[in-house]
Amino acid sequence: MTETKEKTPRIYRCPSCSASVIYDVKNPNRPFCSSRCKDTDIIAWAKEGYKIEGKPPQNEDEFLELQKELELKDD
Repeated sequence: MTETKEKTPRIYRCPSCSASVIYDVKNPNRPFCSSRCKDTDIIAWAKEGYKIEGKPPQNEDEFLELQKELELKDD
């Protein structure tokens, strides 16, 4: 006797508006609930609304040194 188990849908929160969303690979806006939330998020990134914590370079020499380090990591 074979039993088929129905999977319980995974529900998560939209990172933009916190609405409950059922996880579905067919959702083109995943992990967001809608294209509006997806667009809002990308606009916030473009306008530098999100920041990564860290101390900014104090002068141009320090900036150039950090830039070289990042370029070496990319290679």
